[in-house]
Amino acid sequence: MDAADDLAGDLRSGAFNPFARRFSLNGASAPEEIAAARRYAERALNATLARLGAAGNLLDFENRLGPVVQNVVFKGLPQVQQERLSEKERRNVRPL
Repeated sequence: MDAADDLAGDLRSGAFNPFARRFSLNGASAPEEIAAARRYAERALNATLARLGAAGNLLDFENRLGPVVQNVVFKGLPQVQQERLSEKERRNVRPL
């Protein structure tokens, strides 16, 4: 999630970013190329969260940390991802 969140800043600074590397992006990349990388990152994160949720459903949550783990996996991570990536999209949209 950090790499998706930091993509624009990493492109400006030249810092390593796996999504920038996957799409051969740099500071001069076209907005459409960056948008494609963001869509890919969001899909990758959604797939990862789905796998994490499926694995979480196999765990025994009958201990005192069970509710905390369930909250983080099933509510916290998806919410933070949606908030961070949606915030980035809103900032990148400019009025006509």
